[in-house]
Amino acid sequence: MVKRQHFPVIGEMSCIKLKDIAFNEIKRILQRALVALGELSTHWDTMSRFFSGVNQLVETASISTDMLLKAIKKSTQGTAVMRKAIESAASRLSSSSR
Repeated sequence: MVKRQHFPVIGEMSCIKLKDIAFNEIKRILQRALVALGELSTHWDTMSRFFSGVNQLVETASISTDMLLKAIKKSTQGTAVMRKAIESAASRLSSSSR
C-alpha cells in the first residue's frame, strides 16, 4: 500500500540525475527508500495473511457446501424411493380392497 508519505521518496528517486548528485545524497535517498520498502513489506505481509485466511474460509465453506449438497441429494433419492414404495403399497391395498 503506497501511502502519501512515500510519494516524496518516489519523486526524489525518479528525479535523480546521476551525473549531478553526490554519493552521500544517493545514499540518503536509498536509505529512505529502504525504510519505505520495509513499511510496504509489512503491509504486504499483513495483506497476504488476510487473504490466505479468506482463501481458507472459502475452501472450508466449499467443502461443507459440497458435503451438504451430497447429503441432500442422497436424502432426496431416499425419499423418492420411499415415495414410490408407499405409492405402490397404497395402489396394491386399494386394488385388493375392491
